[in-house]
Amino acid sequence: MRVLVSDPACVAGGAERLCLNLLPGLVGLGMEVTWAAPAHRLSALEAGLGADHGVRFEPVEWPRTHWRRWLSSAARRAGARADGLRAAQHLQRIAALENKLRVDHVLVPWLLDEPLPIQPGAPRTVFVLDRNWAHFPGNFRRTPEELDRQLDAWLDASRRAIAISRAVADDVAQALPARAAKLRSIPIAATSRLTREHWQQVSSGEHARTFYYPATVALHKGHSVLLDAAEQLRGRGAKFTLALSGHGTDTLFIPPALAPHVRAVGYAADHAVDTLYLRADTIVLPSLFEGFGLPLAEAISWGARVICTDLPSYREQIERLGVRDAVEIVPPGDALALAAAMQRALDRPPPAWEGRRQLAAHSSAWTWEHVSRAVLAELAS
Repeated sequence: MRVLVSDPACVAGGAERLCLNLLPGLVGLGMEVTWAAPAHRLSALEAGLGADHGVRFEPVEWPRTHWRRWLSSAARRAGARADGLRAAQHLQRIAALENKLRVDHVLVPWLLDEPLPIQPGAPRTVFVLDRNWAHFPGNFRRTPEELDRQLDAWLDASRRAIAISRAVADDVAQALPARAAKLRSIPIAATSRLTREHWQQVSSGEHARTFYYPATVALHKGHSVLLDAAEQLRGRGAKFTLALSGHGTDTLFIPPALAPHVRAVGYAADHAVDTLYLRADTIVLPSLFEGFGLPLAEAISWGARVICTDLPSYREQIERLGVRDAVEIVPPGDALALAAAMQRALDRPPPAWEGRRQLAAHSSAWTWEHVSRAVLAELAS
């Protein structure tokens, strides 16, 4: 089976992480996979896949020598009024790649920036990461009604839609019940890469007891609740460090009295994030909404205990991985309850190697190999 991944926006975060982990797995199962992404991102994406990934790449734009490239450039210079022309150029480019590669199927990882396909064409499967716009409309320029209409149109035009959690599938089915039959729930995953050598290297030496939250700053991520909880801990005389990574964390306002306890690094490369997971005693996830909430699965894969808010997507992961004893759940938005849970984490001894190893082993219950096989079964059906 030949699959083309249409990715004009190449959204960092959930959509990109999905492709980086899923596509090599599909190749390993015998599929020919081509990732069409912006030309300026191709080298970084290929590096992110690592060695021997087998994924092919094509620029999602027309070649510089093609006359349509000139039209695309003119459309960009023209601004928002040229959205229709840019969309048409993109669709014609994808159609050309479908023909060139003799594609059997097109995967769309981020449907908000993907125009509806030209018909006829190869069947489409879209990934639905969440309906964040219905819960936190301030994160989007368009209204929830407009975005739901776009989602509805995509579900109509596609063969199927894969939701990255049961929670997302239920949310979409409730909003668009006429499309529920096209929805499949295939959760994403985090595969353990924990080694004793890496842990010993990171944990050697004296470190303050550390909480870690990896998340881009956004309305639904709960950074203000976490900082309020940390301020309460500081007021009680607790000794700890709160590490934050993700776009925007380095520009958060930190109260001066709390600042010595907070290490906010902004965007961090994967290897730096890995180190932060290993160095932390507990991963704290104060989100008010998540379609999946990958840091919970990642935390378990690194053998770290978790404090998280009471969200359906988090409970789903806890059940799937069988890690209820390693996760404390608190009400969303409740800084007092979060501070109390963080204090209980400080009252426990810091994690030792054997405890981390045993907890990380739970990641084998659902890995990216499972995800790849489930996606392949859907595409082949």
